Amino acid sequence: ASVDEHVVAESIAMLDRTLADDCILAGTINRNEKNRFKKLVFRSTRGNALVHFEDFKTPILDFNGKEIWKSVYLLVFPKGEILRDKLAKL
Repeated sequence: ASVDEHVVAESIAMLDRTLADDCILAGTINRNEKNRFKKLVFRSTRGNALVHFEDFKTPILDFNGKEIWKSVYLLVFPKGEILRDKLAKL
């Protein structure tokens, strides 16, 4: 399944508003993990990152044919190698 056009449009708009001094990481996560992920990001960055989630409108099928509901996330944080490395490990 592909990402909804609305999600892509919002993501592009968010990227356009991002300052040149910021970094962005994006990916997908299970819907039921959003709150845990948000807390992990907050604790590891000490509140210096913005997390935005957008839910997929349709489920994704895994290798076994089971439906999985996912969300797209965007992380916006200040430029810095240490912070980027911490967030990439999450």
